[in-house]
Amino acid sequence: MNDERRSMNVASIIEGHPPAATALISRGVITTYGELTAQVAALRGALNGLGIARGDRVALLCGNTLEFVVTYFACLGRGIVCVPLNPTAPAPELERELRVVSARAVVIAPSAVAGWNGVDRSRGVAIDAMDIDGSIRSARARLWPQTEWLKVCKRRLKTQLCQSFVQVDYS
Repeated sequence: MNDERRSMNVASIIEGHPPAATALISRGVITTYGELTAQVAALRGALNGLGIARGDRVALLCGNTLEFVVTYFACLGRGIVCVPLNPTAPAPELERELRVVSARAVVIAPSAVAGWNGVDRSRGVAIDAMDIDGSIRSARARLWPQTEWLKVCKRRLKTQLCQSFVQVDYS
């Protein structure tokens, strides 16, 4: 028996499938492995471009959605620690959880935005747009080091960084 152990990155699971094959169906929308791989790669590049590195913690405020899957695999592929949060929790609880886990970024799905009413987002970096290659156009570049806000669209990444708030929107 061969006792050789192979190392495998969980994020590489999606790479071995035919690009046209169905990867998942979320809210009635079919996403192929090719589309999923492209979205994961784009978000990996965006996270890298924002300085989120291996070992940093990214809180995920998403239900069982495409946004969660893309963010989860993008984080795993960069060695980033994923910290799922309850998308129905009130803002004070979410802020407390973010302080406890020291999240560098929080990725939030559109359906979870309501829970963020009242969250202090007064400090941060404002980025006007991020293209699919991860390049960023910024009007104001002042970094608040704890959290970022990403808004990711299916064909184009638009990004705005704010305290305690990252939004992923595949619309």
